[in-house]
Amino acid sequence: MKNSKLILVSLILLITWSCSVDEYSQDGEINPENKSLTKSYTNDSLEPTIKPNQIVIQFKKEGLGVEEKIDIRNKLEKKYHFIIDHIQTCDCDNDSIELWTIIISNPSFLGIEDLVKNLSNTDDDDEDVEGDYQFWFSINSEGLDGASISTIEDKVLDYNLDYAVNIAVLDTGIDYDYFPEKFLYNSKNTKGCTDEISGWDFVNHDNDPRDDHGHGTITSKIVTDVLDNASIPYQILPVKAFDDNGISSYFRVGCALKYIVKKQKKFIINASFGFYKISKQQILENIIDSASDRILVISSAGNKGINTDLPGNEHFPSSYEAHNLLTVGGHIGDFTTFPSYGMQHVNGFNIASDSNHGGTSIDIAAPFTHHIILKSSHTINIIARGTSFSAAYTTGRAAFVYYNNHVTPAQLKQEILDTGFNSQSFNGMIRNNKILVKGFFNNPTAQTPRQ
Repeated sequence: MKNSKLILVSLILLITWSCSVDEYSQDGEINPENKSLTKSYTNDSLEPTIKPNQIVIQFKKEGLGVEEKIDIRNKLEKKYHFIIDHIQTCDCDNDSIELWTIIISNPSFLGIEDLVKNLSNTDDDDEDVEGDYQFWFSINSEGLDGASISTIEDKVLDYNLDYAVNIAVLDTGIDYDYFPEKFLYNSKNTKGCTDEISGWDFVNHDNDPRDDHGHGTITSKIVTDVLDNASIPYQILPVKAFDDNGISSYFRVGCALKYIVKKQKKFIINASFGFYKISKQQILENIIDSASDRILVISSAGNKGINTDLPGNEHFPSSYEAHNLLTVGGHIGDFTTFPSYGMQHVNGFNIASDSNHGGTSIDIAAPFTHHIILKSSHTINIIARGTSFSAAYTTGRAAFVYYNNHVTPAQLKQEILDTGFNSQSFNGMIRNNKILVKGFFNNPTAQTPRQ
């Protein structure tokens, strides 16, 4: 349900939001004595289960007519011995991506694996579509209820500011109650859905991407805290692809990402989610690559504490190889000696035990633990742990850097890395041993915001 439960006014609730288990299952219970939320966790990885009768496809040529698409579908049905029973297109966009539910009773059909393999064979120019598996995956499943005091209309900007940094948060949505000022990107007259206000809800298929889970709100608050503290103007586009249980599908995430890309604007996208094991998913990577001139995607590295360099351990989208994708792990610790001007190396930090690591697959590590405060009719103190929030901090840093120097996504990625420090304790764990330290910049010229 999108309507959140009412929380008592002025209740002060301490939550340990342990998103070190973004991809793990969990149980929780309320302790009535101190009104704190305690949770117990299991290390059961939610490895996606492939749907045997569904396939996500992308037409290789955009702008095809209805009859052209019918001809392609008929050809593939005949060639691979299946029947398309149902076609689902993305909200507000029926152009290039579709989800096919297929009838697979024909004994000549060799299975969904064979179909995806054939449609994903880049050497076969005969096919007109790219094919990927359809599956469901999740982030942290603990909810955070708001009071539904504010509406999206209350928080959307009257008009977009040309000098503000555009940030899209692809997550569980945003609970507007916890943001006092107008801060949402105005998408009423931009490419997308006809009745847009700000962003879109791909779960409930409407124009109100309110968060009924909590993860997206916390992620957004970490981003905006960084920018508010530095007086950097920004506008947030909320894109809800995960439901109130923190669950989404590959197709839904692909639609949501495509929706952002079709805005044709420059965006930093925070992608604090991921899935394992299913590596041949080309469509999502295609969408990222297609916007390399205007989009930087900042992706969390995952929280299983594994080496994602190793075959079979890959975590996506963070393990895609794209010039406009920045992958973020998490670190803990503090300076043994505070850095002086021009200091390149720091000590006292280590990779968080739950953070994934990889000397080639992860670009940088950022703070793993964050203390944030959400205020509306009540106050909630939150300790947020996980690479989801390492990525969110990095998104704030990215917006800070971009505001000072409007560069291409690939250049922005490098400039973010240049603000980090080297730490030998990350050797083999993070590419080039790079870490971001909250409040500190290796590059002194990046410390002063452009006025």
